[in-house]
Amino acid sequence: MFLYAVGLNKVWVHNECGDGTKEADSTLSRTGAFKEAKQKAGVPRSQHPDKVYKEKTRDQEGHVEGRVYEFKRQDGSTATIKEHSLGHKLDNHGPHFNSEVRDSSGIKQSLDGNGDSHTYFN
Repeated sequence: MFLYAVGLNKVWVHNECGDGTKEADSTLSRTGAFKEAKQKAGVPRSQHPDKVYKEKTRDQEGHVEGRVYEFKRQDGSTATIKEHSLGHKLDNHGPHFNSEVRDSSGIKQSLDGNGDSHTYFN
């Protein structure tokens, strides 16, 4: 959002950017966002997924299908990156990746640096 004064009486006006979805102003391409999602999950940029499949996600308007990328990390845990390239109406999210890590027994772990699991792109 940009805030600026207009006219002699300095009326304050704000200009909402984007289409109102979360991170609609992201400058990352899909490729750049995927690299960032891998970094959040502790996966080297050069590593290829061990498994790729599609899964359905429930949304306000029904099911949205997206790709899931699984990576084995050096410590034996599994990093999963879910692609929601159409975004979803629920919580007003634009196109993004979700990163998560599970240990060898399947328990979800915190991301490196406890960062946001969402990486948005245009």
